[in-house]
Amino acid sequence: PPLLSLVERGVKEANDAQADVLVIDMHTNGGRVDVTEDILKALDGFNGIKVTYVNEKAISAGALISLGTQRIFMAPGGRIGDAAPVMMSPGGSVQDAGGGTMEEKINSYVRALARTYAQKNGHNEQVVEAMINRDHEDVEIAGEMICPKGQLLTLTARDAEKQLGDPPVTLFSEGTKDTMDDVLTALGVYDAMQGRRRDLENVGLKPAMVVRVEPTSFEMAGFWFSTISPILMIVGIVGLFIEFKTPGFGVPGIVGLVAFAVFFL
Repeated sequence: PPLLSLVERGVKEANDAQADVLVIDMHTNGGRVDVTEDILKALDGFNGIKVTYVNEKAISAGALISLGTQRIFMAPGGRIGDAAPVMMSPGGSVQDAGGGTMEEKINSYVRALARTYAQKNGHNEQVVEAMINRDHEDVEIAGEMICPKGQLLTLTARDAEKQLGDPPVTLFSEGTKDTMDDVLTALGVYDAMQGRRRDLENVGLKPAMVVRVEPTSFEMAGFWFSTISPILMIVGIVGLFIEFKTPGFGVPGIVGLVAFAVFFL
């Protein structure tokens, strides 16, 4: 959830500055479906072109978020895909969300969400389906097998940039770029915040004012507390349980209350 705050702030700053392009510098193993949907809605609020730079991985929810942008680039060695939803049990174990009725409802909803954004931003729906649902049909494009039925699709940077068909169409990514500056070059601009570059302008690049939105110290604290929140909850419950079982009010109760206070903060 703290990441949603960062994205919303970044979109607001970009709109306030009347920016033409918003680039997401992405490196994630995934996250919650509800937060993913909220991030996609936040990106919908940007008025210009949206770009994802997969640097180095966009796994699970990261792959879904990339569908909210019109253009996708990847770093060398990058991976994108494996977006099947899973359910977290109360004990913390993970199970595939492809079994019973509830699991099928979740899987169907995520697939529909992905298709909506794939259709909106021009991404290959077959490829997207293969990333989410292992029961998809064989994905074969221009005579090349992309993903057989029964397997979840995860693309490498080299896979994603393949040109297939006649006329050729990129499979998923517009190309592999070593750095963010290379992504800017592919967009036809260069970062002119440090001054104009006539040599770059002579080869057709336009100067652009590039503003990088970084997490604030408060947002970084939010990320950290989000990571340890299960531990805080456990400490709070155990501390108060011990306090209720012993006479008086002592250290366990104080520790439990502090843990809950930090958790809710």
